[in-house]
Amino acid sequence: MERGSLYDEMFALASGTLSPEEAAALRQRCGMDPELRALLEGFLEVHALTEGGDSPPPACRLSFEDVMGAPVPQRAWRKVLRRALATAAAVLVLVGTGFFLTRAIPGRHHRPGGGEAGRPLVLAAIPPAGEAAPETGPEIPDALADYRPVLGGKVQWLPSIEAASTLARTTSRPVLLFLYHPACCICTDMRDGTFADPEVQAKLDAFVPALVDVRKAPRPIVELARQGFPWLGALDAGGRVIISFPGGRGAVDFLDRLKEAATLAGPPVLLWEEVHAISRRLAEGRADLGQGRFAAAWRRLEPLAADFPGSDLGRAAARGLDRISAAAREALLDAAGHPPAEALAALRDAGEAFADTPFAGDFDAVRARLLATGRFPEFELAAPLRRPSGPVKR
Repeated sequence: MERGSLYDEMFALASGTLSPEEAAALRQRCGMDPELRALLEGFLEVHALTEGGDSPPPACRLSFEDVMGAPVPQRAWRKVLRRALATAAAVLVLVGTGFFLTRAIPGRHHRPGGGEAGRPLVLAAIPPAGEAAPETGPEIPDALADYRPVLGGKVQWLPSIEAASTLARTTSRPVLLFLYHPACCICTDMRDGTFADPEVQAKLDAFVPALVDVRKAPRPIVELARQGFPWLGALDAGGRVIISFPGGRGAVDFLDRLKEAATLAGPPVLLWEEVHAISRRLAEGRADLGQGRFAAAWRRLEPLAADFPGSDLGRAAARGLDRISAAAREALLDAAGHPPAEALAALRDAGEAFADTPFAGDFDAVRARLLATGRFPEFELAAPLRRPSGPVKR
């Protein structure tokens, strides 16, 4: 048979003019989407109630005077009332279903360029291609989840300036660099004596300590040892020397130099306990993102990006949010490439996957427009998401 709109196919199914193969295909297609399945069931029910409604009614043999003059038993009145209510309900269902069909069935009474259907749909959050920020940026070391400068009464020396600088930059702390030589007795005395002092260890929370063999250090760092050996000093995350104190130091003298270095560097933005908690949350958000749990990932990452925009931790969280944004765009484009019934199901699934994110409302809006017009709408971005920027907040 010549196949027209979905409305015509439903009518043909209800009228019994579809072949068994066509009827099975239509039921299978409508069964893929709960709303279309309910639409088909309602259509068939209304058709059954109103079948033959277009034929002329039989002539009435009673006159008005006959009806008014003859008393009707109470039970008969109830039967008449039930029939009247059933007829009214059928008419209402038919009218409502017909209205929905004209709005939801593809190609049914659609006028391109007219009214709401002719205007691009304004999206609030899903960005167009090219809006997402690049995913490059400083990596967050795994050690950050549980590292601290002193653990169990022992200094946790990092073995290289690079490793120490990464942790220092991420936690907004200076590097405390100790250049030593294995054959240097003064170096051994400081490591086993000065750095074992409880007061000295208490001050190390404000630093990231690195113990580097002078023979393996970069040339610019080796030059620092010419000031005196062993060489100790505080470096910022970029490698600039904040303060140097070469030569052997006892605990009392070294404690004064540590206090001076901490004052020059400024207080840490985050306590180590806070760094650990944020690092774990960032790792959990990344794991959620890798498993496609976008709503859970957004709940973990969005507060980090908002609260720590000037730190590596905040920037890493923002890159995760950019990946979620790109995934939302891909889900929308994927839905747009399917027939209306499949697109409705894809949009519903995407709305659930991105629940509690700014993108959920866009999927709902697209789905509502598709139901109303039967066509996938064109898009227009209202305002792309912008990550907050500024100093790191406590």
